[in-house]
Amino acid sequence: MAGHKADAVDYVKRQGWPQDGIDFVSGITARLSTMRINSPASLDFMWGASFATGDPRYAGRIMDAVSAIAESDAYPVAHLLAASRFNTEAGRKRLRGFSEIYGKDKLVPLIVAGSALWALGSNADQHPFVKEALVSRSNADANPEMRYILSYVRFHSENDPITIHQDDQIGLMLSMNPDDQFVKRAVESNDLKRGMNDFRNEFTMGEPVYLALMVFQKTSDPTAAMFEITSPNGEVLQRRAAQFSAPAEKSLRAFAVEVERPHLAAIGAYTVTGTFRTGDGPPLTITNQFFLKRE
Repeated sequence: MAGHKADAVDYVKRQGWPQDGIDFVSGITARLSTMRINSPASLDFMWGASFATGDPRYAGRIMDAVSAIAESDAYPVAHLLAASRFNTEAGRKRLRGFSEIYGKDKLVPLIVAGSALWALGSNADQHPFVKEALVSRSNADANPEMRYILSYVRFHSENDPITIHQDDQIGLMLSMNPDDQFVKRAVESNDLKRGMNDFRNEFTMGEPVYLALMVFQKTSDPTAAMFEITSPNGEVLQRRAAQFSAPAEKSLRAFAVEVERPHLAAIGAYTVTGTFRTGDGPPLTITNQFFLKRE
């Protein structure tokens, strides 16, 4: 009924509702504009209004609630980001740890903020009007901390740790370690998706970041692989990748390179483009992203 007050009131009148019921419906729109978003139930109510109307202002109200929690300084930004990833195993472990840090009462706002951020990312991936609201706010919020938080949410709504295309012929993975077993397992098994649970697409400032370009090469031996990394500031770094050894009978090849720490100076989303060349075929190109967080 949100945003359709007149239609809602007319409907309940025609259904013969008593006056107190009509008054309740008549006041819903006003209450939505002032409702405190301080519990999972109130968050669900606001999303219901959002989907009933397609009006981005309700997503804006949800972001307002997160902003108020962030500006309270009751929680480090890193904890807010971690709470937004409660749908992952690592996120659930962090959330259990937070219950010991904050206690039951103080944990509730953190859960509300985390749930709101997770839902913003999930719904932005499915509903253009939510994505538009998220993108706009992540670029223009007056609070730089909120821009950082929303940019993180936006990143996860748009990216996966692994990108595969061209009929599963090429993949670009992100990792912490050049010797990660997922690369070895993938090459040895000839399976591009082997070890997907080991992939990551977010890192903390100071951590090493390695890129792995995986290619099924069926026509000739590979000759070169190149990575182009673009920072959030638009700076571009190009690096030739080293090839992993692989059994001669296997068609899957892997190339890896470390992104040096001096080139990881800005927080935010980095774009990685991997290009694989052979002696007798056209280059294959694939793009992925990773997010660099503050420590």
